[in-house]
Amino acid sequence: MTRTFGIEEEFFLVDPETSVPIPMSDELSSQLLGQELDGTTVHRELLASQLEVVTGICTSAAQAHGALAERRAAIMRICREHGVAPFASGTPLLLPETARFTEGERYAKIHEFVPGIARENFINGLHIHVHVPDAEAGVRALNALRGWLPVLTAMSANSPIWNGELTGFESWRAVHYRRWSASGIPCIADAFGSVCARIGCEIS
Repeated sequence: MTRTFGIEEEFFLVDPETSVPIPMSDELSSQLLGQELDGTTVHRELLASQLEVVTGICTSAAQAHGALAERRAAIMRICREHGVAPFASGTPLLLPETARFTEGERYAKIHEFVPGIARENFINGLHIHVHVPDAEAGVRALNALRGWLPVLTAMSANSPIWNGELTGFESWRAVHYRRWSASGIPCIADAFGSVCARIGCEIS
């Protein structure tokens, strides 16, 4: 059976000279979000300096890689014309003095309920969403992955710096992201996955 999947990839848009994230202008946002390419779409994220690329449903690594490579090249070209640089990293090298949020009801609610976390949420991720046929299969997959989470985190670590200083962690993003209640190691379920199925556990 072919296992389908999709990929989400997040970028900061930064000043090429200072590496500080900068909010997208309306014109830049319009060009980045409005350019149509087969296989991917572009979305705004919580912070006004963030961008998210989302693939369609993929059936092979080659398909996903081709779509992402084409979109990355387009993003690089448009950003260069506007004097900014896309930066794919778990955290930026430096932080701006203030955080600006993307307009919209969803992001306004996030900022309203957890303002302290939201304004420091300068973290990116690359998420691979794999199709599972039902909740029970999903619980089995989550339980099988539990023991591999430290290895997967180590393999994907790319954020040792926070605001210009070494943190002592190779993945400061992983440490930072623990503050969100929906993240972390999923619960241990029984053989039928009834607990996780009810509360909708997820690995971020």
